[in-house]
Amino acid sequence: AIANYNSMETGVRARSKEPIVRQPMETNAPEETREEEYQGPSALSLLKHPTILIAASTILWVNVAWTFLEPLLAKRLDNFRVGKKEIGMIFSLSNVVYVPAVYLVQYFPRKHAGRHRTIALSTALTPVAVLLAGSNHLTMVVVGIALLGLLPTPVWIMLLPFLQEESTARFPDPSAERRVNDVTAGVYNSFMTLGQVAGYII
Repeated sequence: AIANYNSMETGVRARSKEPIVRQPMETNAPEETREEEYQGPSALSLLKHPTILIAASTILWVNVAWTFLEPLLAKRLDNFRVGKKEIGMIFSLSNVVYVPAVYLVQYFPRKHAGRHRTIALSTALTPVAVLLAGSNHLTMVVVGIALLGLLPTPVWIMLLPFLQEESTARFPDPSAERRVNDVTAGVYNSFMTLGQVAGYII
């Protein structure tokens, strides 16, 4: 019994001399909580920046110009005594021009300032094509419709990447990059749709 008691006492002393290992406390829990709470910018927070708002209004303006003309064009061509087949060919002319114009965009300036000027010039010249399409001469109408497949192309193709770059520059948090791109694409498509609706109503 004495031997057992001595062995137990020795074990207790040995255990008491063992260093107490403390588990490190998690210090990154607040950071994870903040990351989870931050969901990225909203559409309204993007549109508060004048550059993004003006760029989004650009696609709205271009679509208003095109959809304003579309319902009136067939009636306009009837005044020239153009048959249904010819009307279909004239309507398709803008799409025929648009397809190669899409591939010409890659030769436009790649620098930020150059693309900004290209988009601005495209926006300013698109109404000229609409005016030509409303001319009293059939030749000018055909030229205007062809230009409608060419002049707005830089806006349709280059504006979305431009918006994404501007949005990312203002919200550079890597954890919100996907959210920024999604919201920017939503702003682009919503303003495009609003332009179509406004053009048809006008």
